[in-house]
Amino acid sequence: MNTIDDKNRKIAIAATAILHVAVLLILVFSYLHYHFEPLEEKEKTSEITFFGSEYVMLGDALSENTGKSEPEPVKREPEPVVADNDLRNSGDKIEKIEAVVSGTLNYIFNTISADIPFSKTVKMAQEEGYSEPDPRIDLSGKDVIRKLVILSREAGYKVNQEDVRAELFVPQELFECSLEEFWERLPELDAAFEEQRRELEREHKRWRFVACMENGRCSVSLRAVSSDHSFYVLDGSNNIVLLTTSRYHKHPMLIQGYGAGADVTAAGVFADIMRVVNI
Repeated sequence: MNTIDDKNRKIAIAATAILHVAVLLILVFSYLHYHFEPLEEKEKTSEITFFGSEYVMLGDALSENTGKSEPEPVKREPEPVVADNDLRNSGDKIEKIEAVVSGTLNYIFNTISADIPFSKTVKMAQEEGYSEPDPRIDLSGKDVIRKLVILSREAGYKVNQEDVRAELFVPQELFECSLEEFWERLPELDAAFEEQRRELEREHKRWRFVACMENGRCSVSLRAVSSDHSFYVLDGSNNIVLLTTSRYHKHPMLIQGYGAGADVTAAGVFADIMRVVNI
């Protein structure tokens, strides 16, 4: 927890993923007249009963005490949300969002090959620091769901996490067992993934875990994209977002960049601080 206090403006920056801690910080610092900047996606999409169940209500509660609230940036991928807001402020209507917004999952599906099975790519993602210590958090798609909800809300749609249809690619029982058992059983999936990977290779397709919002209907799923799709060439842990709007209809707006990394995260936080200071 860090605070910045200039002559006229106080800013509180929270970097916690623990919901009850986030709620406490919001309560304390908003009533101390701090501008509150939630760093974690969880804080921006969780239903916080102190202020009601809606994201907008949280923003209103903060605004009453701080003058202005900006609970908008997705810290690892700030550009799409900025574009979201700019388009709406110009009078455009966002009709559809398609996005690959998990650097972890993109790393996994870019790394998998005939020599590197699925289970090994998951372990590599953990060892390289791309995934959470328990990679099932990433494999569950929860992080992607949170980001999609943030983008959809910023596009003007009233969406909650439970409204998002999730199609998982890992059996449910692996999410319910212990972490030790998860690692033991994960190689059981390698043969099926390799068979599907070979088929995709023959068809010149690649896996992408895609978040989609179309006119308020949201879903996340593992898709096979063809070589003529914008998502096909996405490499490493990079992320990409396509925004289809009333104006950008035939040719959607494309935003692409790093999806993980301390430098990118720090830059996003610093940009938020400067935006608040300059209000």
